Amino acid sequence: MDTLLDIDGDALSQAFGQRPAAVRHYLVDHPLLTVAAIARLADRLPESQIEQNLGNLPTVVASGEVERSELPPGEVARGIETNGCWMVLKNIEADPAYDRLLDDSLDEVAAHIGRREGG
Repeated sequence: MDTLLDIDGDALSQAFGQRPAAVRHYLVDHPLLTVAAIARLADRLPESQIEQNLGNLPTVVASGEVERSELPPGEVARGIETNGCWMVLKNIEADPAYDRLLDDSLDEVAAHIGRREGG
């Protein structure tokens, strides 16, 4: 596929910086966004770039300390649909493949907004 996003350029250009605009995407089947690929990324990232916790928690945690899963990050990702955890992978653009995916996506947006808002 040549494009990652399906953008109505006129609608985005008019809304950009002022109000939300719908953008459809084709990322659901992207090979870097499969559970397996994200798990491999989690295995590679330094611990400082990963936040993971158990998801079944009370609304307020009195101590402020949320219990973490003892699983390695890649295993949390591999079982994310059933293990009751959530995770955040931070600064994934440090990985060249994910940096390219982000740049390719933003290039498609930039094509529609030009130099608005600083380009």
